[in-house]
Amino acid sequence: MSPKESSPKPISPAHNDDILRTFFYEKILNQSMCEQILTAHWDPQRTAEYLALQEQYLPGFKNYKPQNLQALGQIPENMWIRQYLHPLLTHFNARHYQFEATHLSEVQLMTLKEGEAIDWYSNIGIGPFALRKICLFIILSERSAYEGGRIHSLVKSAPQSQGAVIITPSIATLCIQPVTQGELKLLFT
Repeated sequence: MSPKESSPKPISPAHNDDILRTFFYEKILNQSMCEQILTAHWDPQRTAEYLALQEQYLPGFKNYKPQNLQALGQIPENMWIRQYLHPLLTHFNARHYQFEATHLSEVQLMTLKEGEAIDWYSNIGIGPFALRKICLFIILSERSAYEGGRIHSLVKSAPQSQGAVIITPSIATLCIQPVTQGELKLLFT
């Protein structure tokens, strides 16, 4: 290539400052929706299968696995939860990340009891978890039901009221501080 010829410019996606950010939104779900999720029937067979998948394909999962996880599975009366979450994730993805995300990971209920926490981790993995792009957490517990349990990203944390949503790319690093009293219940995918 002669000095007068310009070198080819790389093709790259549009600039996105949100790509590693975690976003906190208050009161996306109302109290009634949170209570319906908390009283839903969870699938014990799917829970066992999904825990085994996470242990196999998510590096370090055994080190931070909460004691109490339940998977939603395909129980018909709970399909409204998936049907609500999919457009919500699609909206947040379009607004912040613009990932090519086509499916919803298993919906899980996590309960952290007094003294329990989750150390810094990310939700990237191999196999079926290599496709995970976005993680969504919804605070289901009323604020008066627990103390502690604050979710932190590397650069931010925010108040966590019932119905609040935390959205983050799966490559971001998060932790949940110890619950010091009561129980914190989270829905996540």
